[in-house]
Amino acid sequence: LNSLDAADLKQILVRAEGSVLKQFTRDLSGYGINMTATDSALTRVAELAEEENTGARGLVTILEQALRGHKYELPSTSIRKFTLDSDTVDSPEYALRKLLSTLTEEDDLIVRFDDLKRWERFIKRQIDPIDAWLTDEALDFMVTLSMETGGSAYSLARSRFEDLPDALKEIAENTGQKQFPLTLSLVKDPKGELDSWLKVIEKKDTDSD
Repeated sequence: LNSLDAADLKQILVRAEGSVLKQFTRDLSGYGINMTATDSALTRVAELAEEENTGARGLVTILEQALRGHKYELPSTSIRKFTLDSDTVDSPEYALRKLLSTLTEEDDLIVRFDDLKRWERFIKRQIDPIDAWLTDEALDFMVTLSMETGGSAYSLARSRFEDLPDALKEIAENTGQKQFPLTLSLVKDPKGELDSWLKVIEKKDTDSD
């Protein structure tokens, strides 16, 4: 395998059923992102892989270097297609910054809002048949907070409300309540608000005893 030259490696990249290029394309497609590649990019990947002197494994190394940032950054943006060109292969960080610079503030807001709606669907699966949703004020607060912290709104909600499913299940079990609007006061202070809800239940239990 180590004797493969750039032409051989390019053929593997393009034609092999389980090629690393197709794997990257499938991975990005899972996030709704369509990646195409120019012929010059594929040639450049093969040339650099030949220099690795590790056979077909060199293709994995070069494409991972070229697309690592794209795999991490693009799923949290509104970008749904991009082209892997020779500039991306040679200067991946510069190419990624250039691609991200095409985003508008409106694009960013749409993505963050969609992220929070995705988190709502996630939390509903965790607590079914209970229902919970962010109020408009809570949505606005979480969008702004995610912009300030720099991460995705989905990741922020997952970490910020980690204890929410168990708390809502406990409250529902003790009170029969099935509908939970997640208000501004809750998203501002999740632990404090949930603790106050649970203390009300504890007090009712104590009073009933």
